[in-house]
Amino acid sequence: MPKFSCKCGQIINLSTIPNDFEMLMISEKKIDDITPESSSKCSNIGEFLDLLYDNSTNIISCNKCGRLYIEESEGMYTSYIRELEQYYL
Repeated sequence: MPKFSCKCGQIINLSTIPNDFEMLMISEKKIDDITPESSSKCSNIGEFLDLLYDNSTNIISCNKCGRLYIEESEGMYTSYIRELEQYYL
């Protein structure tokens, strides 16, 4: 996917690897599931990275409006935009 069009009109160039717009989201549970036992089973860093990518969700971030696009299924993204209210824990 070399380019991604945001709802705000920004064209996000994804052809450069790595880039500043694609991110991975992974739950703490999945991190625990794949480390350290599974990393010791991997014979090289490529296998571990494959394991990481297989257990994470792809996110694209717009550098203009701040929208996040979360991949729900292969090539299908749902957009989220920042709310104006701030919440504190």
